[in-house]
Amino acid sequence: MTTEAELVAYYDRTRQYYSPLAGPGTFRDMLDAVGVDYVKPPVLDLGCGDGRLVRHLEPLMAVTYDTYIGVDYAQMRVRTAREWWPTLNFVYGDVNEWLTTYDGPKFGLVVAVEVLEHLEDPLSVVEASRGLLADGGVMVGTVPINMPDRAHLQVFESADDVTERLSPVRVVERGSHWVLRW
Repeated sequence: MTTEAELVAYYDRTRQYYSPLAGPGTFRDMLDAVGVDYVKPPVLDLGCGDGRLVRHLEPLMAVTYDTYIGVDYAQMRVRTAREWWPTLNFVYGDVNEWLTTYDGPKFGLVVAVEVLEHLEDPLSVVEASRGLLADGGVMVGTVPINMPDRAHLQVFESADDVTERLSPVRVVERGSHWVLRW
């Protein structure tokens, strides 16, 4: 069985990653699918990897050090993000730990794209993240549909399964992924 520690070691050896946000307009489509009309900064990007979400946020808001924080447990990925966007705030660390120690401003948007399936206790991350939302703030994310993989500690087989285990208020199927809103 793979553990989070084994995944950290694996991701620290790979600079880039697959993202369902790779295509133009895909993030906006994801937000539209779950009824998010606008992005209210600041934004917290959980499992930010190499920071690709920044490209999709830039048309929707001014992305600055004060309006964006990306957190990831793979040092190689955070290093890459910092190279690509040196003026933005990328944090190397465990998402669970970071969420429990953060004491800054509340977030208008928390994003967890392709990260929850890699965690041993994804619901605790969802609950902690929701506690960091500003009034009117939302959390959105994606998880793959029934996609076993050595890097996936969680496999979500149906919309009911996602709802039961992650407690979103909305689940929408988009291709091979569930798009979620809390």
